[in-house]
Amino acid sequence: MSEASRNSGVAYPYLLLPSLWASRNRARRREPGDGTRALFFGLIGAGVFGAVFYGAFWVTTQLADYADFGDYLLRLGLSWLFLTFLSFLAFSGIVTAL
Repeated sequence: MSEASRNSGVAYPYLLLPSLWASRNRARRREPGDGTRALFFGLIGAGVFGAVFYGAFWVTTQLADYADFGDYLLRLGLSWLFLTFLSFLAFSGIVTAL
Protein backbone atom coordinates (compact mmCIF):
# COMPACT_ATOMS: atom_id res chain seq x y z
CA MET A 1 0.00 0.00 0.00
CA SER A 2 1.47 3.34 -1.01
CA GLU A 3 1.91 6.25 1.37
CA ALA A 4 -0.48 8.45 -0.63
CA SER A 5 -3.35 5.97 -0.30
CA ARG A 6 -2.77 5.56 3.46
CA ASN A 7 -2.86 9.31 4.10
CA SER A 8 -5.65 10.20 1.67
CA GLY A 9 -8.20 10.72 4.47
CA VAL A 10 -5.93 13.18 6.29
CA ALA A 11 -4.98 15.51 3.43
CA TYR A 12 -8.00 17.79 3.25
CA PRO A 13 -8.53 18.48 6.98
CA TYR A 14 -4.78 19.10 7.28
CA LEU A 15 -5.00 21.82 4.62
CA LEU A 16 -7.54 23.68 6.76
CA LEU A 17 -5.28 23.84 9.81
CA PRO A 18 -3.61 27.20 8.98
CA SER A 19 -7.03 28.86 8.75
CA LEU A 20 -8.08 27.33 12.05
CA TRP A 21 -4.83 28.41 13.69
CA ALA A 22 -5.27 31.96 12.41
CA SER A 23 -8.83 32.11 13.79
CA ARG A 24 -7.66 30.71 17.13
CA ASN A 25 -4.83 33.23 17.38
CA ARG A 26 -7.15 36.11 16.48
CA ALA A 27 -9.60 35.03 19.20
CA ARG A 28 -6.78 34.75 21.76
CA ARG A 29 -5.44 38.25 21.21
CA ARG A 30 -8.63 40.26 21.16
CA GLU A 31 -8.22 43.90 20.27
CA PRO A 32 -10.56 46.82 20.93
CA GLY A 33 -13.33 46.92 18.37
CA ASP A 34 -13.29 43.21 17.47
CA GLY A 35 -16.79 42.64 18.84
CA THR A 36 -18.16 45.74 17.13
CA ARG A 37 -16.58 44.73 13.83
CA ALA A 38 -18.00 41.18 14.12
CA LEU A 39 -21.46 42.56 14.93
CA PHE A 40 -21.32 45.07 12.07
CA PHE A 41 -20.31 42.56 9.41
CA GLY A 42 -22.67 39.97 10.88
CA LEU A 43 -25.57 42.39 10.46
CA ILE A 44 -24.50 43.16 6.89
CA GLY A 45 -24.34 39.42 6.15
CA ALA A 46 -27.76 38.84 7.72
CA GLY A 47 -29.20 41.74 5.70
CA VAL A 48 -27.79 40.42 2.42
CA PHE A 49 -29.05 36.92 3.23
CA GLY A 50 -32.52 38.31 4.02
CA ALA A 51 -32.62 40.34 0.80
CA VAL A 52 -31.55 37.38 -1.36
CA PHE A 53 -34.01 35.06 0.41
CA TYR A 54 -36.84 37.56 -0.01
CA GLY A 55 -36.01 38.06 -3.69
CA ALA A 56 -35.89 34.32 -4.35
CA PHE A 57 -39.14 33.79 -2.48
CA TRP A 58 -40.83 36.61 -4.38
CA VAL A 59 -39.70 35.29 -7.79
CA THR A 60 -40.82 31.78 -6.86
CA THR A 61 -44.27 32.93 -5.78
CA GLN A 62 -44.66 35.08 -8.91
CA LEU A 63 -43.75 32.15 -11.15
CA ALA A 64 -46.06 29.83 -9.22
CA ASP A 65 -49.01 31.89 -10.49
CA TYR A 66 -48.38 30.61 -14.03
CA ALA A 67 -49.38 26.96 -13.98
CA ASP A 68 -47.00 24.90 -16.10
CA PHE A 69 -45.08 27.74 -17.69
CA GLY A 70 -44.00 29.18 -14.33
CA ASP A 71 -42.65 25.81 -13.23
CA TYR A 72 -40.75 25.53 -16.50
CA LEU A 73 -39.30 29.06 -16.13
CA LEU A 74 -38.27 28.40 -12.54
CA ARG A 75 -36.56 25.16 -13.49
CA LEU A 76 -34.84 26.87 -16.42
CA GLY A 77 -33.68 29.76 -14.25
CA LEU A 78 -32.28 27.45 -11.58
CA SER A 79 -30.47 25.36 -14.16
CA TRP A 80 -28.86 28.50 -15.62
CA LEU A 81 -27.91 29.65 -12.12
CA PHE A 82 -26.25 26.36 -11.24
CA LEU A 83 -24.60 26.11 -14.66
CA THR A 84 -23.11 29.58 -14.22
CA PHE A 85 -21.97 28.84 -10.67
CA LEU A 86 -20.38 25.51 -11.57
CA SER A 87 -18.70 27.05 -14.64
CA PHE A 88 -17.23 29.74 -12.42
CA LEU A 89 -15.94 27.10 -10.00
CA ALA A 90 -14.41 25.06 -12.82
CA PHE A 91 -12.74 28.11 -14.35
CA SER A 92 -11.43 29.17 -10.95
CA GLY A 93 -10.01 25.70 -10.39
CA ILE A 94 -8.29 25.71 -13.77
CA VAL A 95 -6.77 29.14 -13.14
CA THR A 96 -5.61 28.07 -9.70
CA ALA A 97 -3.99 24.93 -11.12
CA LEU A 98 -1.94 26.93 -13.61
